[in-house]
Amino acid sequence: MDITIQKEILKSLINKAISTYLDHNYPAQEIPIAEDYFWHIEKDSLYQMNDGINPKDLNLGSLHDAVMELKQLANADNDYIPNHIDIRRISFVLRYLSTV
Repeated sequence: MDITIQKEILKSLINKAISTYLDHNYPAQEIPIAEDYFWHIEKDSLYQMNDGINPKDLNLGSLHDAVMELKQLANADNDYIPNHIDIRRISFVLRYLSTV
């Protein structure tokens, strides 16, 4: 199954949805994160519905660590290009916020 979305549409949706959600739900400048540890399922098991989760693909993640790394990213040089790990860290925080 091929699923696609235009890059500009995705960028617009991400900007609008996240900005509106944060402004509506977190009027203060600081966003509290009450949890730290979470389960992260690696890609090899995440999308394999028929095979179940390979225990080797189940990892413990830390929101504290993700936020600390993202704060460094926020202060990175303008020529720094975020990589897949940076996007993953952002997704960890978004996943937390989506369950609060």
